[in-house]
Amino acid sequence: MKYSLDESVTIVENKIKSRKIRKLRRSICSLCTLCAILIGLAVFSLYNYISFGEVGSSHSVYGTLMISDEAGGYVLVGVVSFFAAVAATLLCVYIRRRKHSPADNSSDSE
Repeated sequence: MKYSLDESVTIVENKIKSRKIRKLRRSICSLCTLCAILIGLAVFSLYNYISFGEVGSSHSVYGTLMISDEAGGYVLVGVVSFFAAVAATLLCVYIRRRKHSPADNSSDSE
């Protein structure tokens, strides 16, 4: 035999770990791509709404002042920043859960 039983088990376990890491990286990249696409769509739709919409500076029924044309850029930056912060927070929570998952501790109990 080329390898002993312990060596072959160790090799197989290392391959399984590397495949799990590759799968995790691929899913993180696809989630980031999806988030970027959604942010782009949100920016595009907000740009169209703010630029070409008939939004004036009149008072609504509730007494609030509606967004005027001059404030469009600030609103756009705020929305994009919010989506970026949500994406970063979800990514950090996901990574933290992966670090503290019980599946990682199963090899320590042997």
